[in-house]
Amino acid sequence: MKTPTVFVFDMGRVLLNFDPSLCIDPHLSDPADRAEIARIAFASPEWRMLDAGTITDEDALKAWQDRLPERLHQPMAEIFEDWHRHMPEIPGMTALVRDLRAAGYPVYLLSNVSLRFAQLKEYFPVFPLLQGYVASAEEQVCKPDRRIYEILLYRYHLSAEDCIFVDDLPANVEGAKAVGMQGYVFDGDADKLRRTLIEMGVNLPPRIVPAKTGLVLEGGAQRGVFTAGVMDKLMEEGYHFPYVIAVSAGACNAYSYVSWQKGRTLQCMLPSKDTAYFGAGELLRTGRLMNLEKVFFGIPKRIPFDFDTFFASEKKLEIVATSVETGKPRYFRVKGCKYRLARVGMASCSMPLFTSPVKIAGHDYLDGGVADSIPVARAMEQGCEKAVVVLTRLEGNTPTVSEKMKKFARRYFRKNPEFAEAFCRREESYREQLALLERLEAEGKVFVIRPTVPTVSRLERDEAKLMAFYRHGYETMEKRMDELREFLEK
Repeated sequence: MKTPTVFVFDMGRVLLNFDPSLCIDPHLSDPADRAEIARIAFASPEWRMLDAGTITDEDALKAWQDRLPERLHQPMAEIFEDWHRHMPEIPGMTALVRDLRAAGYPVYLLSNVSLRFAQLKEYFPVFPLLQGYVASAEEQVCKPDRRIYEILLYRYHLSAEDCIFVDDLPANVEGAKAVGMQGYVFDGDADKLRRTLIEMGVNLPPRIVPAKTGLVLEGGAQRGVFTAGVMDKLMEEGYHFPYVIAVSAGACNAYSYVSWQKGRTLQCMLPSKDTAYFGAGELLRTGRLMNLEKVFFGIPKRIPFDFDTFFASEKKLEIVATSVETGKPRYFRVKGCKYRLARVGMASCSMPLFTSPVKIAGHDYLDGGVADSIPVARAMEQGCEKAVVVLTRLEGNTPTVSEKMKKFARRYFRKNPEFAEAFCRREESYREQLALLERLEAEGKVFVIRPTVPTVSRLERDEAKLMAFYRHGYETMEKRMDELREFLEK
């Protein structure tokens, strides 16, 4: 069996989940109406004719409406117009395509799909990763007809024996084999496909993260540069965790991780005119010791943030902030709104006494570390069966709150006594979380990564020290990659 060097994917039920119910259900509540439209439209001869390019959208819609009661004419039109918005990514498949491209392999699309795809193809986040495509309606020939495979080979100057074709239908895979390609019948399991490709000799590391595995990122201001090193190594190795929860500076690392921008957090944390956000200069210019608006609104303009990749990501991300009103943690999720994403990050990073509370939807929030510094319990509550936890303190080290500071905080936050008490008992809460981590680690449920050399200060400015601590994070993760793989594969 020859190792494939060119990868060709079907779209529906391979890269994207094409399920008629996902298109229909948002428009209709009655199960009988849903079933009727599924039968009349999606199981119709016209649907196959659309794929073949032998009927127009207008004629297909009219044919369906002629078979439906008049009350369903408008819903049918809306469903047909809207179908492309209800095709979520198959978990793990965009990551696999991205990894193949990062490894230097060409990736193509070969799909039975209507002419509308040509107008909508860039709507799908996976499409920019592809080097070319062949759509059946544009060629007026459908899989498994051998001609459509030959069009792909001829157009992109490909050798069939170099290619592997991945489709969910056995007949289509057999069509590819008939012209000399290798084939794989996809059953919805991206990890299984990845393992198969690796076994075939494809140059992909075994970067499989089980579905119920979380990534927990502690804060620590400039100590977060250690986490940046860890995350850059994980990105370099291609590990995509399905669930991420982050606190304070961990949120900055989480943002760059979900947007898959290796090296970005380090660039943001190293001192420069564009990135400086704390100190006497900021106090004189803004009246605040820390200018978090610059971090989350200004720096992304100078060090570009990939919002498109972030919002298209399959990863579930939660950012922790502490309610000033209740002293309890709030776990924010953000999809599609750049402004809210920035505000949530600001809230999570806002150090009490050094910054003002951040208002979100009428409520004030401060540093997530006050209420939940190491949110591994939250990860487990969200369905994670195991978690990788990145800490920024040495083993046994805890935050300290002096009696003098407690007295001052109770006076400063006298209108918010619940928050004041959460702040004052932070050391105790942190020790409780370390005890939980120790127990979960003994049970094989968490994998903890932490510094083993003296850490930098929370407001470190020395570039050499920051770079050394970043390298320590990277090298720590590098040395423990075999342990991590063993942990994930158990």
